[in-house]
Amino acid sequence: MVFTEAMGEAAYIARCRVVPLRNTGAALSPHSAFLIMQGLETLSLRMKRHCKNAKKVAKYLNRHPQVTWVKYAGLPDSPYRANCKKFCDGKAAG
Repeated sequence: MVFTEAMGEAAYIARCRVVPLRNTGAALSPHSAFLIMQGLETLSLRMKRHCKNAKKVAKYLNRHPQVTWVKYAGLPDSPYRANCKKFCDGKAAG
């Protein structure tokens, strides 16, 4: 490609933008872009399940006789429970 023929006066800036993308792969392939979009579309569902599973694990460990302590903001007796309700709508992350 001859940038001066294709871009005229903007040839230099066009080359500065296009050549590094071509050489370093900074532009996503269509398949990679599809996978990222698919991951973003299912993120809320995965996070809900992740938080639900983390709460189950925390409750189990909290009741287990060999576990001394559990720090999980989703537990009712946690000192971080108020912050969890205030900032995370009561849903502590994993």
